[in-house]
Amino acid sequence: MRSRQINFFIVPEDFPEIRSFLLENNICAIPQPLQSAAIEYTKELTPTKEKEFDTVFLSNLDFQENISVDYITKQNYYLIDDLRSFVIEFSRGGAHFGDPGILDSGKLYFITSYYDGSGTLVWKDEKFILWAQKVRASFKKQFLKHKIDSHYLSVNAFKWMNDNNKKIHPSGLTIG
Repeated sequence: MRSRQINFFIVPEDFPEIRSFLLENNICAIPQPLQSAAIEYTKELTPTKEKEFDTVFLSNLDFQENISVDYITKQNYYLIDDLRSFVIEFSRGGAHFGDPGILDSGKLYFITSYYDGSGTLVWKDEKFILWAQKVRASFKKQFLKHKIDSHYLSVNAFKWMNDNNKKIHPSGLTIG
């Protein structure tokens, strides 16, 4: 499997601007889990609600025929099959659930190729890969203005870290 990823820190105040970014670029979010096999698109990226995962998937209506789901019998819901689907995983990160004094890292992640059941390397369509790379680069350019070591931060996250005398944890998963 081959993929691309960028890890970052954002704060809840970044969500309205990120929502605008999605709208301006015709990017749809798909919340997880899904209650049916039908794909539910949204433009909202607010922090998670009860029974909603921290991760949403981003796509474009041009790729809706290339999005599939898996039914999870034990939990009685559906999840995006990110291995085969033309989607970008967006882990929102931001304020730590239950502790506002900690920021969790977020990420944009997409798979460019994978091995099928017979061991053959399958590349996703070039149109999707170019689109996903553009989204990743645009997101980074527009929101991630600060870099500390290998960690990217939004302007608001950088300010929050400094105002609250916080440090990036050695794992890179939190600021606290």
